[in-house]
Amino acid sequence: MNSKLALPERVIVFGATGLVGNKLSHQMERLGILVKRPRLRIQTQSLKNERKIKKVISDFLPDAVVNCAAIIGTQKCLENIKLAETVNHWLPEMIGSECDSVGSFMLHLSTEAVFRSAKLGELMSIEDLPEPETIYGLTKFTGEKSVLQWSNNLVVRLPRVFDWEKQLIGTLCRRLLEKGEIKVAQDVMSTPISANSAATHLVDLLLRHKKPELAPQLIHLTGDTYISLYDLMLFLTPPTFHSNIKPVQHDYFGSSKEPPLLNAGLLSQPKYTIPLTSSKETFFNG
Repeated sequence: MNSKLALPERVIVFGATGLVGNKLSHQMERLGILVKRPRLRIQTQSLKNERKIKKVISDFLPDAVVNCAAIIGTQKCLENIKLAETVNHWLPEMIGSECDSVGSFMLHLSTEAVFRSAKLGELMSIEDLPEPETIYGLTKFTGEKSVLQWSNNLVVRLPRVFDWEKQLIGTLCRRLLEKGEIKVAQDVMSTPISANSAATHLVDLLLRHKKPELAPQLIHLTGDTYISLYDLMLFLTPPTFHSNIKPVQHDYFGSSKEPPLLNAGLLSQPKYTIPLTSSKETFFNG
């Protein structure tokens, strides 16, 4: 991180209990930034909830607001469409509107799922047109568009994010230690990064976007390696465990009513691309 850049003094993080939001909040606090973590339970689009959101921002008057809140996962969004629309689209729009009113910079996290499943080996750049095929992808994409109504905002798309404590990869690692054998999809691809690496680079982006007129509104923060879930597990674990990691096809785990995002992965500039070796280090030591 560039220590010469000016630190924001006050930051609000929505979704601070989540995978990236938690890491991000702790990293900013270690830098001396005052971080507010609103504990709002927003499940419906109502005037009451709109007032709650706007009051949190107007009372604290932050230099920046980071929105990590989301309903993630294709199945959960499919089963809770109204909730997904509220949290993934309506909430960031309300945050963006109030940030515009008080003059705060907003950083909003999005996902590779705004794109369709690509051809094997094809990575999606910011010039590619999103074509979401799931409720999750669609609500995240409409959330992006609502945030980008205002020029003082930045949308950061992330690939698959892994962490020891939460999400699929950490769960698989713990299951491997506890049960001795796991099955992992070898046909689900991405350009993954660890939650700690993502948080470190997001803090740096907060510092670099003090002058929004000089900054892009949309970037991809991604990994440097296009890899399957199965090969990622092999990469992260010692060779002594490899015989207990069994490759399978994604449909081994059952079918979905929506198309699976098999060939994902993001393409970006070198300065926004994180080496997988760095993510591995922060996966265990972050």
